[in-house]
Amino acid sequence: MKPLPMMLLLQLLAFWPVWPWYVARMFDGSDEPLGVLALGTVLIVLTTRHPVTIGQARPPLWPLVSTVGYVLSYPFLPPLLRAAVALLALGCTLSVYRFGTIYHVGLCGLLLLSLPLVASLQFYAGYPLRLLTGALAVLLLRLGGLAVSQEGTALHWAGTVVSVDAPCSGIHMLWTGLYLTLTLACVYRLSPWQTWHALGVAVVALVLGNGLRTAALFYPEAGIVVVPPWVHDGVGVVTFLAMAMGLVYYLQSLSNRWRTAPQEVRV
Repeated sequence: MKPLPMMLLLQLLAFWPVWPWYVARMFDGSDEPLGVLALGTVLIVLTTRHPVTIGQARPPLWPLVSTVGYVLSYPFLPPLLRAAVALLALGCTLSVYRFGTIYHVGLCGLLLLSLPLVASLQFYAGYPLRLLTGALAVLLLRLGGLAVSQEGTALHWAGTVVSVDAPCSGIHMLWTGLYLTLTLACVYRLSPWQTWHALGVAVVALVLGNGLRTAALFYPEAGIVVVPPWVHDGVGVVTFLAMAMGLVYYLQSLSNRWRTAPQEVRV
């Protein structure tokens, strides 16, 4: 058997406790099945990418190390982190034999996004993101001339209180923006450094965009302006589309910069 199928088979067997949990958690209604989109994208990336030859592929050291890491850490990790370690180990194997590198940031990132993450992110990161979003909105509103103050996740102005609730934390916008960035990193074949750089830019842009969205929605929520109900969702869609277009342009510029840079010639 060829090295790649053999290594994948061994890993799939070693990670067998993860797969029933993964399927059950994905479709039990406790989380949004957004991971199916990321997993489908991984399959498309793998089937459209020409594999490296065996001579070009690196030795299977890192796939073995990552698999041993999963086995050693299994008793100490909760199910979600076990699944994350397992998928990263699979990503390492696929990176070595499909891309000829120790790890492919775009591929491994998409594998992590295929996990049922949204509910956990909302639980652990939702409140801090709401605080940050509220602080950014207060700054923008004060620049616009409104004396708005923040108390926790609530914004106060002229006796009116507007709460930054859970849907306004930006978790869905962040997940979708990271998915877009990682997918484009695979499409444009960005280097690991370029992909990490793009992910950092994406996180900052998406958080700032969510603050701008919250500031814009403060006006109708506080009764300063009267708008139809659909404007609330429309502002979110327009904000994300603006962020997405900016990310597409930025990643395309990174790709063009890499393609036009002078390449080192070895003799």
